[in-house]
Parts: sequence; structure tokens; C-alpha cells
Amino acid sequence: MMAGSYDMVVEPGTTKACSSCKWGNADFVNPLRGNCVGAKNHMGGIWKRLIKDYYNTTCGKYEEGDVNFRDHV
Repeated sequence: MMAGSYDMVVEPGTTKACSSCKWGNADFVNPLRGNCVGAKNHMGGIWKRLIKDYYNTTCGKYEEGDVNFRDHV
């Protein structure tokens, strides 16, 4: 059970991994790590979170697909 909708949880073998989430981006240097851009601050700015295990981490914000440009505006 997750503590909150934005808390990242490592779940080995999860079907809702950050690697298939539209908010996740693989790290350019180490593709086993990544970044999450699914959260915004109170002024609308993107809050970037680091993901240590890109293929086995999930959270309550998971959405399958790709990010639309308008989601970042």
C-alpha cells in the first residue's frame, strides 16, 4: 500500500513502472535511472523527481502513454 499518491515505491516486476509512464524520462547517462515530471508546484512549475530504479518504481500518478506538449505548459 502506498502512503500517498506521489510517493515513489519500488515494486520489482511491476506492470506500472516509470519506464512505461508518460511522466517518466530515462536518464541520458544511466538509463537504469530516470526522472519524473508528473508533479507541479503551486505556481505551475514542473517539479522534477529523480528515479533510482526506472524499471521497478511506480507511484499513484502513473499514466500510460506519452506526454503531450500542452501538459508542460
